[in-house]
Amino acid sequence: MKYPATPLPDSLVAFRDYYLAPSLLAPFADDVARRLSRISMGPLLETSADTGVLTQAIASAVSAGLTIIATDPCQEMVEHASTKPGMARINWQTADPHALPFADATFGIVTSHFSVAGMPNRVQVFREARRVMKQGGRFVFSVPGYLRHNPAAQCLQDVMDE
Repeated sequence: MKYPATPLPDSLVAFRDYYLAPSLLAPFADDVARRLSRISMGPLLETSADTGVLTQAIASAVSAGLTIIATDPCQEMVEHASTKPGMARINWQTADPHALPFADATFGIVTSHFSVAGMPNRVQVFREARRVMKQGGRFVFSVPGYLRHNPAAQCLQDVMDE
């Protein structure tokens, strides 16, 4: 297998972002961002932004006037993601999705990319998303599914198995 000529990133976060995000996460982030571009009620809150794959897609897809706040419980993720291209308009902060530090009915949109499935208490995460959403707001999230429902991921898995 041929790797890019660039040196290996110096942290696991950067490594994961550089090698895994483009092929495994970005296509789904683009789909979520496209769906969000049709919703104009703001501000927008992204929980568990991780390395900012969805955040970047959102920043380029939604109206420039829409306020975007991206959070992650890990400070290292926030620091890494906030330095990526296109993140200047994003307000970043560390926050636990189980106990969001925002007032009730603050956001028109709450979104999350693949993180809900891995949360220790998904019910509490959903409660918090609902609590911080305005009346009529939207919670848009993606979750991983079975390979049999995802031909691209199945193809990648088949190649790795060989």
